[in-house]
Amino acid sequence: MTQKVIAKQSGVSASMVSRILSGRLEQAVVISEEKEFRVRRVAEELGYRGSCQS
Repeated sequence: MTQKVIAKQSGVSASMVSRILSGRLEQAVVISEEKEFRVRRVAEELGYRGSCQS
């Protein structure tokens, strides 16, 4: 499962998925709570597990 698939199903960019799932949301990045929730929900539904390399 890739972040690109999560992005497509969530309606956001792959880079935004990466930022949300890694917890690296900079202050300059504005994202609604609804979008963040949607990304996390889709990731959970798809069984996404982040890389251990980070």
